[in-house]
Amino acid sequence: MIHGLSERRDFPRAGKIKIGERILSKNDREIPSKLDYFKFVPIDESLQEDWLNLYGPEPKSIPVVLPSDDPGEAFPQELRRWGGNNKIQCHGDNRTAQERTEGGWQQIPCNENCPHRQATVNDKGYEKAASCKPEGTLRVILPELPTLGTFELKAAMLSIIRINSSLALIRGSCSRLMGIPLTLSLVPVTGPKGAIYVYHLDAAISYQQLMESPKTTALPESKATNGKEPPYDRFLKRCAEIKAGLGEEGYYLALENLGLQHAR
Repeated sequence: MIHGLSERRDFPRAGKIKIGERILSKNDREIPSKLDYFKFVPIDESLQEDWLNLYGPEPKSIPVVLPSDDPGEAFPQELRRWGGNNKIQCHGDNRTAQERTEGGWQQIPCNENCPHRQATVNDKGYEKAASCKPEGTLRVILPELPTLGTFELKAAMLSIIRINSSLALIRGSCSRLMGIPLTLSLVPVTGPKGAIYVYHLDAAISYQQLMESPKTTALPESKATNGKEPPYDRFLKRCAEIKAGLGEEGYYLALENLGLQHAR
């Protein structure tokens, strides 16, 4: 083991799950548009068929598990300011921040008095939102798909508060997060500018089961997929093939290096 290195985790990314997309306006300009369902954007396009068979084209709720017991690894959060080139210009933790400059990254103070965290009003009287906002990245594994990779979802302030509250409740109940069968849903919340959709993370098992949960909790059975072999069954077969190729010790060592646990 190498202190400061071996305990670090960089989970393999399999794609993204979005609740927004870019569409063309009447002036043929790309503008952001909100969605009221999960949009699946995998790196491996072959996973699209599994997603559609399991959840349909516009799911509002999906089963997930977290890849780590550490909330900072499963759901990292920070304040971020993005530039027009889709690059992060500044990111911080409300104490200190790293700002992109011509000479490289520079550390600066980070607090509520930063001008980039204030809404502004233009000369026509229209309010422009602050350019620096809280942003979370929820990392999940989709247990019914044949991949161990993680999928990332971006979360804004209300979703950050709700997810953090759910994680605190789950971890307080069974002292862990990884491997617990969860359900991620989109729920409408009425705001000053109309309804918005936020994430809701809940356990897919009862509170009593959560309290009595062993270190490795069995996942719910996979759904049938139009007469085809369920993706999770294919995933288990693939694990068995990898285990046969690497040997038992090599297989569990590989999982450990990915930060994943598997009952022996």
